[in-house]
Amino acid sequence: MEEKKAHYSQAFKLHVVEEVLRGELTKEQARRKYGIRGKSGVLNWMRKFGVSNAKQIPVCFERMKQEETTDKAALEQRVKELERALEDAQLK
Repeated sequence: MEEKKAHYSQAFKLHVVEEVLRGELTKEQARRKYGIRGKSGVLNWMRKFGVSNAKQIPVCFERMKQEETTDKAALEQRVKELERALEDAQLK
């Protein structure tokens, strides 16, 4: 029986590679933790993002971190708005 090739999102690949670059996991540990089938999958992703070792942090990670910060701030603002609306509704 033929195995289906797994498809991972760009965000997932970036997350895994970032964990390896930060030294939180080795490539093999990341492969096991996330059930990545190919033995060289993480290495291939690192090469795809222009990273050959942990000393190189690609620009795409910096952009991803900025987007996460922006998203977090927007979510926090939305929570505050909803809390105010709930208080208003409870007062009525």
